Amino acid sequence: MVTDSKQSIRGKDAPHLHDLSAFLRDPAWGLLRYLCFLERWERRIDRLPQSLLVRYEDLHADTAGGLDRILRFLGERPDPHWVRHAVVEASFQRMREKERSGVFGSSSRRFGAKVDEPNAFKVREGRVGGWRGWFSEADVEWIERTMAERMPAGFGYRDEERIRFPYAGIAPVAGGPPGGDERAPEVSP
Repeated sequence: MVTDSKQSIRGKDAPHLHDLSAFLRDPAWGLLRYLCFLERWERRIDRLPQSLLVRYEDLHADTAGGLDRILRFLGERPDPHWVRHAVVEASFQRMREKERSGVFGSSSRRFGAKVDEPNAFKVREGRVGGWRGWFSEADVEWIERTMAERMPAGFGYRDEERIRFPYAGIAPVAGGPPGGDERAPEVSP
């Protein structure tokens, strides 16, 4: 469990890592390993004749449209009423309420943390770019530089792809979705 970059990381998988900054830069566990994983996906994606790229930023900007797109990809003909209903039921606020009320059981808390710990839950912020608050300024600069140098094309996070994927980016683009709301919009059923 990590609550800021100065605190210890608890976990049996990487006992030698003592803070978030070290974890981030660790070749076996950090950002470079994640980027290698994405590079492998990028090289092999053509082997998957049917695939759909779904990104958090896109779902955040247009949750109903993203869900509709996923359902159509799966061969469904979604009813707009039920898509809107699903979006409302799975909204950030509703998911947060459900998790905090115990609907999902104790497994919804990260790493078995205490209920009163503010960052114990998986549903925490619900905003694009929230990761920045967990890192020091030096870490954010390193992440941005590393992503610019190593992020593979095709995922919508490279500078030249931001026109095609308007909500892509390491940071929120122009403050996030239209209207400046940091959370996915509520939709009436």
